[in-house]
Amino acid sequence: MRLASLLIKNFRGLQEVDFSTGTANATVIVGPNAMEKTTILEAVRLVRCLLMPNYPGEEQQTLQSLSIVQASTQRLHFEALLGDSNAALEIKLGIDLTAAELLLLDNSLASLAQLHLRNTLALPPGQEQLALVQFLSSATGQGSLRVAMEEVKKKLVDLRAAPRLYPALIVDPATQQMRGRDLFDQEFVGFVIRSQPVDRALFSYFPADRAMPTGEVAIQIGAADVQAQMQSHMGMPATKYQRLKQY
Repeated sequence: MRLASLLIKNFRGLQEVDFSTGTANATVIVGPNAMEKTTILEAVRLVRCLLMPNYPGEEQQTLQSLSIVQASTQRLHFEALLGDSNAALEIKLGIDLTAAELLLLDNSLASLAQLHLRNTLALPPGQEQLALVQFLSSATGQGSLRVAMEEVKKKLVDLRAAPRLYPALIVDPATQQMRGRDLFDQEFVGFVIRSQPVDRALFSYFPADRAMPTGEVAIQIGAADVQAQMQSHMGMPATKYQRLKQY
């Protein structure tokens, strides 16, 4: 999986950014300080965490870390997202899949169909199969699952012909809506990401915080450390860098 293209419209100080990464192994963004270079990375992070979260609460955690939601009021501040408060925001990623990732999706038809059904029903994330137990016990549920499976099959056929997905985030201040553009694209990219071990997160970045910790640092072990490690590789990159500096 690789980021092949990126479109950003009206995100903070970025009026419009549209570029392709080509076939190079690395893309370098160069510019003076305070020219919104980090904002490009934050745009990618925002799409990944809101549309393809890896653990419960990652969306809220990310919005708080980007100062888009206040922890005290839980109110969404559209002005912290939008450059022009009267225009919509759009961030669209172009994601190329490898042959192995396409094979993974092909071999996961049943899981993808249940994931799509769960998302369509707006059931809580996490335990996909357990969340559907009651619904799938009915004839209506079984019929809905068959429909979801046929929809997933059709999408996979299209994906084999053109193995690129376009998860996109839309924020419309007029309707106060924050949504994705294509549910299947979000589900497929998220499924591939979650299939990887935690320490091989496909989307991550290091924040520009070069200060070393001062004084003694408290060390935690057990479940708390496992949770912190998982979050550091996925939704809280600042935690990853802090853990690295402590080490």
